[in-house]
Amino acid sequence: MPISIQTVNMELLQDNHITNLEELSFYMPNVTVSKSGSDDNLFIRGIGSGQPRLRALCRHVRGRYLPGSRQTVALGVSGRGTCGGAQGPQGVLFGKSTIGGAINITTALPTDELSGYVDTVYEPDANEIDSRFAVSGPLSEDVRAGLAGRYYTMDGYLDNVYTGDNEPNTDDYSLRGVLVWDATDALAVTVRGDFNDSDEKGSNQQLYQLDANNPNNPIDGRPYTIEPVDFDDKADFVDGIGGENVESSDITNELFSITMNYHEGIYDFTSITGYSAYDAKIGADADNSALDTLVRHTDEDFDQFSQELRVLIQPGGDFEYLAGIYYDHTNLDVHDTFDALLLPGAVDGTVFNKFKQESDSLAAFGQVTWNITEAWRWNVGLRYSDDQRNTKDVTIAGIVLLPAFADDYTNGEHRSYDDVTWNTSVQYFLHDDLMFYGTLSTGYKDGGYDQFYLGSHRAVDPQEASLELTEETANSAELGMKSTLLDGAMTF
Repeated sequence: MPISIQTVNMELLQDNHITNLEELSFYMPNVTVSKSGSDDNLFIRGIGSGQPRLRALCRHVRGRYLPGSRQTVALGVSGRGTCGGAQGPQGVLFGKSTIGGAINITTALPTDELSGYVDTVYEPDANEIDSRFAVSGPLSEDVRAGLAGRYYTMDGYLDNVYTGDNEPNTDDYSLRGVLVWDATDALAVTVRGDFNDSDEKGSNQQLYQLDANNPNNPIDGRPYTIEPVDFDDKADFVDGIGGENVESSDITNELFSITMNYHEGIYDFTSITGYSAYDAKIGADADNSALDTLVRHTDEDFDQFSQELRVLIQPGGDFEYLAGIYYDHTNLDVHDTFDALLLPGAVDGTVFNKFKQESDSLAAFGQVTWNITEAWRWNVGLRYSDDQRNTKDVTIAGIVLLPAFADDYTNGEHRSYDDVTWNTSVQYFLHDDLMFYGTLSTGYKDGGYDQFYLGSHRAVDPQEASLELTEETANSAELGMKSTLLDGAMTF
């Protein structure tokens, strides 16, 4: 394949007991999944953004992201977009929202014979238990099924010196089912379903010190931390309002898909129907200190329906063809509540921020491969994308906090985006185990809206108050070489 790609197989995951994408990123060059307080970020070659809290698949990958905008690095599972992410097999490659790259998680298919495993790991210091199971096999001559589950719990690896609790405290449940029906010699139907429930209490961050010469809050003179803390191998810290822990998340998510593959002569037809949704309730000590200054509570509801149809034509001559269409519809509702106590009795109150968005995305794509000779191959791809967004933002202020909160306002927007992206690549096979390639490509990510926008809604120019994020485009050039060495034991 004429693109840089890193593959990690199931054996590596199991042998190294990799439990999340943050740990996996150590085995993927140029891929960074980093934790920053309660937020996490996913980057490829330094380009990326925070990801939504789909803990079943994107465990520890939420981040300070913008729900009203698609993610810069797409995350897909067995051809399905997740977190409002991947959009079809663009290569036109991996989908229009992959301006920074893409990660695709391919789940195991049911086996032809009965098999399974049970695996449990215990770490005593944080009382961490990670238990998994899987069972797979035939139900009949034409039907195979598989079921896998996971239970993860941890008391925490940080010591809150004020409450005496260990944090973050985590409980995580996951279940996945897969069924494959070989309906005929030409038609195979695969049904997948995933469910996850994740609860986490506590945080790994706090506001330790703003200024060494001014360690106290200038409004009321109270220190930002209850007492000095020393950071060691199991860090001590103070967190929460008045030391009380308000950091928490309760997230459930689900993904379902039906994939149909039909083969007839030189034609391969594929249909992928997907549905994903999550519900998140998140509490945050927004000032990250032991002061009762600002608390934020967030409720998020998201769902996405997607449908992809594509055909691969392989006549057996010099040319191969791929064409398809993709559609998705998403709904997002976010309700933020900010409780502030900046100066008791004088500057305090509550602000509600309600954000609702509906999006529709339609794309058509195609790719042609010309096998010029046995050694040379040329690929050309084209994709057209059309995106529609309708959003409504309502902010209701309590007692006046800042000028931007002076009164209630409603801001509704509709935006249309469209773009054409293309790629072309040349491959040269010196022999079966050594290939050189060069690629030129363009990328596109549609715009969106900033749910957290708190600027002046009284601006004379409506665009200054619009919450809007513009679209992104990218141009890319790449030269590469791929080889298989040592009878397949090494790839380079």
